[in-house]
Amino acid sequence: MFSQHHSPITPAVAVLLLFACSFGCGNSPSVRVSTWGGTAKIDVATLGEYPTTITRIRLQNQQSHAVVWEVKALSGTPQIHGLILKKGVNPVSLAGVDAGTYAIVSPLNSKIFQLDSGVIYTLELWNSASGGPAKVSIQFAK
Repeated sequence: MFSQHHSPITPAVAVLLLFACSFGCGNSPSVRVSTWGGTAKIDVATLGEYPTTITRIRLQNQQSHAVVWEVKALSGTPQIHGLILKKGVNPVSLAGVDAGTYAIVSPLNSKIFQLDSGVIYTLELWNSASGGPAKVSIQFAK
């Protein structure tokens, strides 16, 4: 015979799963930015150490809305831990890719892009499960 009593742990486990899912089940990738001097480190690692599937990255000038740099997944399951952006000249190719490949969308005919001090940039990152991008702002001091 089955008991009509429910375990008191069941509701707590359900709440915990919903809470955990709000951070890691689909939606936008988790993005952490740390800046020092003329460098911005963008960390997208899952649980702080595992690479994350990022399918598209776009960097825009927030004021003019001009796309400064954009890459998108080309093949495989592209996974990265993060990226480094620097004030001044940056390469268009994405370094530190753990798996998959990326295609350069913008700038098309250049091997570099320029980031200036005092300008606010919006960085958008998409993962394979997200409906929309994670967005963060980056500004290098003058």
